[in-house]
Amino acid sequence: MAKRHTRKTKTIMSNRNLFLAGILSFGLTFAASVTSTYAWFEVSEHAKVSQLDFSIRDAADFEIGLKNNDGDYDYYRDVNDEILETHFSRYRPNSVLHDLSSNYQSLWLNEDTNPETDFPVLRRAYADKDKPHQIYVAQSGYYQFEFFLKSNRDMYLFLDANHCYAKPLHDLNATTAAALKNVTAEELDHIVNACRVSFYSSMGFLIWEPNASVGSTTVFGGALDLNGDGYYDDLDGKEVVYGEYSDDDPLIYDEAPTADILPSSDTHSSFVATHRAGIAPFNLEKSEAAGLSFAKETTYTLADLSIPEGAGQYDSNTMHPLLALKAGVSSRLVVTIYLEGWDLDMIDSIGEGHFTLGLGFQGLVQPLVD
Repeated sequence: MAKRHTRKTKTIMSNRNLFLAGILSFGLTFAASVTSTYAWFEVSEHAKVSQLDFSIRDAADFEIGLKNNDGDYDYYRDVNDEILETHFSRYRPNSVLHDLSSNYQSLWLNEDTNPETDFPVLRRAYADKDKPHQIYVAQSGYYQFEFFLKSNRDMYLFLDANHCYAKPLHDLNATTAAALKNVTAEELDHIVNACRVSFYSSMGFLIWEPNASVGSTTVFGGALDLNGDGYYDDLDGKEVVYGEYSDDDPLIYDEAPTADILPSSDTHSSFVATHRAGIAPFNLEKSEAAGLSFAKETTYTLADLSIPEGAGQYDSNTMHPLLALKAGVSSRLVVTIYLEGWDLDMIDSIGEGHFTLGLGFQGLVQPLVD
C-alpha cells in the first residue's frame, strides 16, 4: 500500500467574504491496546480518548447547540468533557474505539433517510466465516456527536485546514515500542492512517480521511485471515470471501494447490496470509473481470473539505461544504469518529499506537443558494 503524505493547505481569508466561524478543537489522546483476541482486523481495542474540548475562537456570534433533557438546546461557546457527559449519556472519556466500518452505507443513507433526525450507522467486525456478508450494527466503539450550529450570518461551513490534524504521538509511541519490543514507533505511528471522521447534515454525508493526499476508495471486501493462524479462512474447500457484494456476483477460484502458497510479503496480517494446500484460492482479478463488484469507501482529503486558497464565493461544482447555516437558524451536524476496519493500515502492529486528532471549522459568508 502506498504511503500517505499529509497535504497542508494554507487558506488565505478575504476580510469581505471569509469569516472564521468557529473552532471545534478536539484535545484527543488516542491510546490503543491489543488483547489476546485475534479479531476482525487483528486489533480488538484501539483509541482511548482522554478529553474533548470544543471552543469558539472568534468574537462573532457563533454557537454550538446541544440538546438538553427538556428537548430544547443549550448553546455554548466552549464545550468540555463535563458538558459533553451532561448532554451525551453514552460519552465517557477514556473509552475505546474499535475496528468498525462504514460499509453497507445504503442501508441507512437512502431516499428514506432524514438528515434532521437520522444518524450514520457503522458495522461491527466479522464474527463467523459462514456469514461473509455479516452486517451487524455497531452499538459502541466510536464517538458520535449531534450538534446544532447557529451563526449570525448566512454561510457555508467547511473544515479549517489550519486547525485540522491527526498526528501520531511519536515520543509516546517510541516509549511503548521499547516496552513491547515487537513493534517500532514508526509502525505505531500508522494508527492515524486508519482514522476517519464523518460529517452528516442536510448537505449530505462526507468522510474525512486524515493524512491522505488523495481521496480513498478502500475496498469493502476480500479474503481474510480472521483467526490468526496464518492462512486465509476457508469453508467447503474454498477460501471465504468477506465483504459487501451481491450474492449473485461471481467468485472465481484457482485450482487448489498441492502445497502452501506463501504471501509475497514477510509481514502477516488479516489481509496478507498464506493460501492453504488443498484449498481453492480466491482469484480477485478473474472475479472482477467476470463481474464481481465490491462496494468501496469514498473519502475526502482536508484540501477537498476546506475552502480553496483565494476562493471568494461558494462553487457547488468544486467545493464540499459540511453544512449550510442560515442566519439565526440552528442547523444540525452529526460528527462521527471511528477507525475503518477495511483500511489496509488496520493491522496488529498499530494496536498500541497513540495519536491526537484536531478539528476546526471555517465559514464562507454569503447568501445561501437553494
